[in-house]
Parts: sequence; structure tokens; C-alpha cells
Amino acid sequence: MSCCGGDLAGACVEAVGDPERLRRADDLDLLPAGVAAGVSQVMKGIANTPEAVQNASSTSDKTWCDETRTWIRYDLEAEASEVLPM
Repeated sequence: MSCCGGDLAGACVEAVGDPERLRRADDLDLLPAGVAAGVSQVMKGIANTPEAVQNASSTSDKTWCDETRTWIRYDLEAEASEVLPM
């Protein structure tokens, strides 16, 4: 995973393996990028949660499509009328 020009995952692995590395000044430039990426993901999750809960409820006629990563309206009767006459 590359974020803001730095390899964030690699930096995390190295920091866990060598805690002294966190104290070095040249590695602190990755910290703002990591914090920004984390905050961005949390904010996206907070913003998308109400819609996801509503769409996933049993009263909704929408289904999550893993391929397009969107909510789609699924009409079983329309699909049956296309498939059954074959």
C-alpha cells in the first residue's frame, strides 16, 4: 500500500520490528500521511454507515454487488420473466 509517496505498510512493519526506528527523525515524515489516511478512512466509514444500514435492512430491495461495489436494486420477478421463458 503506497500512500503519499511512502510505503505505509512497510513503515508499520519495520516500526513494530524495530521500535527504535520510530524515534528517528527521518521516519517521522510518514506519520502525517498515515494519520491523514486513517482519518480519511474513518470519516468515509462514518459518512457511509447510515446508507449501508438502510440498504442492508430487511425492508430494502437493494443488494450489495461485490463486483461494482455499489448497491443494486434486485427485482426477482423481472429476472424470472427473462429466464423462465427460455
